[in-house]
Amino acid sequence: MYDFLKFIDSPDIREYNKETQFTPAEWAVLVAKSMKKSVEEKIEALQYLVDHYSADEFKEETIWPMYGDERDCGSFREVVIETVHAWEEALAARFETEGVVFDAYLCEQEYSRQGADCRYFSSYEKAWEYLLSKKQEYLDDDGLKDVKTFAQISRINLDRVKGDGENYLFDNEMCMVCVDIDCNRLFSGREAFALADDYLVHVPLPFKKGDIVKVDFPQTEVHYGVFSCDWKKPEKPENIYMWVSLEMYIEEEKDFDYTDGDPHWDDVLGFSFCPDEELPKNEQVLKLIRAVRKGEMDFYTLLHKFGRNELEDLLKWV
Repeated sequence: MYDFLKFIDSPDIREYNKETQFTPAEWAVLVAKSMKKSVEEKIEALQYLVDHYSADEFKEETIWPMYGDERDCGSFREVVIETVHAWEEALAARFETEGVVFDAYLCEQEYSRQGADCRYFSSYEKAWEYLLSKKQEYLDDDGLKDVKTFAQISRINLDRVKGDGENYLFDNEMCMVCVDIDCNRLFSGREAFALADDYLVHVPLPFKKGDIVKVDFPQTEVHYGVFSCDWKKPEKPENIYMWVSLEMYIEEEKDFDYTDGDPHWDDVLGFSFCPDEELPKNEQVLKLIRAVRKGEMDFYTLLHKFGRNELEDLLKWV
């Protein structure tokens, strides 16, 4: 049996679902959404599903496109076929240089929201060589070798008025984990539709209200928060969602806050349990939020201590 479980990025979610019987369509969505397996591995797994299951066997009733009912492609098996084709075409486009320029940057994961220094090249190969040299500078520096980075190469069409080209995302190990397609190329002469990675599937989660979680994706800074809801499977597939707004505390602003449930920031597939010993110093107040959410502390006690600027004293008791 093909090992699809490895495409669930979170080790905690993967372990929790090792006996879950996902349908071929559900596996296709999970494979396509992985951000810790290479594009080539994902293409291979999607092709396996296409080769071994018919349209009826895919059982697509429990998945749904993220941006509404975009099933114009026909069966979801056809969507998977189109996804494989789109990704393979995008990989081949790396070596087409006429009328395009390639920009490349390498960025520290911690500073992913602050932009990066892009450099421009006449070919993908030259852009890749530049990224490898920048990464090697980190690896050769004792003070930087453990700093996580990510990188991207974009293929930009010079004379196109509308639309972008392809983007290739690389993780800390310089493995290509995601490719963004050129929609104008793929959907030329036909109506656009959602590909497999734009679909949603319900995934059972091990997290309960009040658990402290760590969120880690290659291209976003690691962040922490308190799981804020009871996770239940919706009755209808159109009500599926794969993100959760987390409760946070911003130390430098002395402010309780929450994330906004952004699909690219709070995707549950990037969640894992954060043990207390791994919680950064500036995130310690999350323990107080946890205590309130789990009924171990009165909410008013937290407000009272916060108003008196005595959260540090309160942390001694949790």
